[in-house]
Parts: sequence; structure tokens; C-alpha cells
Amino acid sequence: MDYKEHHMKQMHSSGSTAYETLIAIVPSSLMTFIAVLLNSMFRTYITKQKKYLFIMEYIFLVLPIILSITILSHYLINILFTLIAVVVTTLALVIYSIKPTKSLVTDEKYKTNFITNARSTINVLSVAAILAVDFKIFPRDFAKTESFGYSLMDVGVGLFMYSNGIVAPEAKERRAPLKKSIKSTLPLFVLGMARLIFVQQTDYNVPVSEYGIHWNFFITLALTKIFCAFVLNVTKIKHIFLSAVFIIVTHEILLHIGLQQFVLSNMKRNNFIAANKEGVVSNLGYVSIYLFSVAFGYSLHKINQVKNKYTGLIFFLYALLALLISLILQNYFGISRKLANSAYCFWILFIGIFMTEIYYLSQMLLEFLYRNRVEGVYSPLIFEAINYNGLVFFLTGNLFTGLINLTFNTLTLTDNFSLIILTSYMFLNCLIVTLLYNKQYKLKI
Repeated sequence: MDYKEHHMKQMHSSGSTAYETLIAIVPSSLMTFIAVLLNSMFRTYITKQKKYLFIMEYIFLVLPIILSITILSHYLINILFTLIAVVVTTLALVIYSIKPTKSLVTDEKYKTNFITNARSTINVLSVAAILAVDFKIFPRDFAKTESFGYSLMDVGVGLFMYSNGIVAPEAKERRAPLKKSIKSTLPLFVLGMARLIFVQQTDYNVPVSEYGIHWNFFITLALTKIFCAFVLNVTKIKHIFLSAVFIIVTHEILLHIGLQQFVLSNMKRNNFIAANKEGVVSNLGYVSIYLFSVAFGYSLHKINQVKNKYTGLIFFLYALLALLISLILQNYFGISRKLANSAYCFWILFIGIFMTEIYYLSQMLLEFLYRNRVEGVYSPLIFEAINYNGLVFFLTGNLFTGLINLTFNTLTLTDNFSLIILTSYMFLNCLIVTLLYNKQYKLKI
């Protein structure tokens, strides 16, 4: 077996379990909570200079994610309990150090920092994993599944759709003009074509069974946004949830009357649809994820306006409902990223809402501890930067991943050298978006 064949084999796995996938994600939320607490405690000494703040946040937010999905992946349970102990200890120190103040939060953005933190964590996990999967230190159980099953990398694209949907204009009761929405997808198509040309010209190793021969993530994202733009322009905002239900039910029916067999078969890819059957068929599932996420974002907007004291409970019920539906559907139909079937869509919604709830509860606790002082409810600089230029962060990650794979035979590198490359790669990605954020330069893509 040559390197290319071996690399293609490494790209997929038999998967892990829902529990193992969730355990790989939760520690990042606790690390964010710790980073916010430390920033609050040492604000006078660290945060006056953004370069020190950036370094501290990279060490406490990004580096642990890299370690948890690579060399420390077998110790995730131990890490989780250790972090819980650290959180409790740090909370005790914060409570002891708090001094009375009359400084209150007046900036509206502090109300939704939990959304920024959830979206940015999703991006960090996704971008770290797209390169890490090419190294031996990345557990094979975390790699994308071939057809059915749970894995960490399987949730990346779905969570990206979720993180975009909850901040869509419609989630805040604003309709984006259809023409503008369609126009905004043109850069995505350009990126999709550029990636296709790059892959073909460099013979870059991309499994055909992931999206197809000509298809890729950028095309899926562009078509999802176009389709959703049409739906959101003809549907009342308060009825978005019903549209999402209709589409996911339709998608599941179509899968079982022939599309699932079509995607999973070994038929020849002798036309455009057959050549890209995975990307074409799964797109409707991603549309439903996006619309459900817009509906959830709309609920967040409404709740945030009235400061509902039962918000945490509402989040929990949403997450629990999504999990139960996913498990029931998985029992009957299986769960498949390749098909983006109903079980997969509700699994993504559960993880997204669950992460959002963790950050919401953390923010409420900090607001209570600091009696609404700014120090207790800030969002990390790196997370603000990623949230500000999310697609840029994802794009630079893809570009660096391509360059690194063309430069190194990643599967033959030592663990230490692999870790150095991954750490440097994430440092550069975070640095680029942070510099853009400091200059308030937002790339319109």
C-alpha cells in the first residue's frame, strides 16, 4: 500500500460513540470558563496589552483543544474531572477576590457573549481537526465515518451550519433581501471552484466519497444559503421551525424511497449528479439544520429581550428533545453524515444547543458573581476575533492544511514534530483573525 492509498484509508473510521464524541467537546467549554475567570482576576496585569492577553488565551483556550484531540485523547475523562476541580477552585478564588463596585454592564453585546463563545469553540474544534486528522497522533475513532456512525469530525460541517444559522438576520427578526443573500454566496462558489482546481492540479488526497468528485464544503454552504434565503423570504419568521420540520421529513422520505441506496451504491459516476451524489443528496439535510438553527436563534432573541429567568431550563428542554429525537431516529434509520439524515441533523442540533447552554449558564454565573460588572461577562479576544471573521478562520485553516500536506508526508512524522506543526498552525490561524479584528477589518466573504 503506497502513501496515497494509506492516507485515504486513514481519512475514514468505523467511528466511536455518541458519548465519546460529546466528551471530546465538553472540556473546551470548561477551559473557556477558566480563561474568563483568570482574565477577571488578572485583568490589571495582563489585559492592558493585547499581545499578553492573546498569548494567555491561546494557552488556555486553543492549546488544550489541540492536546485533547491528539496526545491526550485517551485521558478525556480524567481531563474532564480535573477541569471541574480547577473550575471549582478558581471560582472560590474569584469569590474571595471580588471587591464591591458600582460599575455595571451597559453594552448590549455582553448579553450574547455566550453565543460568541459557542460559535468560536465550534470553529476552533473544526479547524484544529481538519489538519490533525492527517497525523498519526489523531485517534482514528475521531475521523469521519465512511457511511454510518458517530465521530468527532462528522459533526464539524453540521455545527458550522448551526453556528451560522443562530446569528442569521432572520433570527433577529430582520429579513435579508433575497438578491443580497444570493449575491453574498458568490465568493463561496469562487472558493469552491478554487478548491476544486487546487485539488485536481496538485493531486491532493480528498476522498471522493465525502462530497463527490467536484463538490466540496464551500459549494454545500453556498447552496444551503441560497435555498434557505428562498425559504426565509416566503415564510413568516415565527414559522421557520415548521419549514425546517417539513424539509427534514421530506429529506428522510426521499432517502428511503431511493436516495439512500443511490448514495451508498457503487454505481459509476458517469454524470454530474452521480459524480457528486453525496454532496447533492446531503444538501437538503444541511438546509434543515440551518433552518432549525435560525428558529433556535429566533427563540434566543425573544428570550434575551425579556431576560427570562427560565432560559437555562428552556435550553435544557430543547437540547433534551433534540437528543431524544436523534436517538430514536438513529435506532430506526442509523446516523449518517454522508446522508445528513434526520438522526444526524438532530444530533448536530443537540450538540449545538448543549454547547450554547453551557456557555449561557457560565455567563449567568459570572454575572451573578460580579454583580453585572464588565469583568465577569466578557468574551475572550480570540473568540471575538474568530466570531468576527469566522469564514476567514476556516479558509486560512484549509489553505494551511493544504500547504502542510503538500510539504510533509504527515503520516510518517514523529508525535513531537506533529504536535509542533499543529500548534504553530493554530497559532497562525488565531493570530491572523486577531490582527484583522484589532484593525476592525472584516472580509466580506
